Amino acid sequence: MSELTAGGDLRIELEVPIEASRERVFEAIAGGIGDWLLGENDQPMGLKLERFPGGRLWRDLGEAGGHLWGHVQVFKPPTLLELIGPMFESRPMLHHLTFRVVEDDGGGSVLRFTHLANETPMGESLDEARAVWTEILAGRFKAYAEGRA
Repeated sequence: MSELTAGGDLRIELEVPIEASRERVFEAIAGGIGDWLLGENDQPMGLKLERFPGGRLWRDLGEAGGHLWGHVQVFKPPTLLELIGPMFESRPMLHHLTFRVVEDDGGGSVLRFTHLANETPMGESLDEARAVWTEILAGRFKAYAEGRA
């Protein structure tokens, strides 16, 4: 589901089946975010995640430089990670990302992802924002969590 409300708020919901245990999927999300959430030309951005409530999600540029992307709102291994903050924006924006991992009936997991924001990111359309998250999560992240990347 994806929608843009009358007020301009963004809501994207995705479900990604993953052939791995929920513990492995959660570890791939929280422990490997810098390996699968990449920048332009699929280059690592130096993302770091402090794995506790109030911890930072930040981009390490070295020599004490960087960008604060947000904070950990909920950290509940192996099922839930919520992040809140400006994320990749350098303007007044608020994003809320939810990564919920549930077991499926076949021994794998399902990643239930929600992205809420007060408008579409960096001027993208709703369809563009959804397409970006689909490529990242159903493509790069799924392969990473399943040990294929």
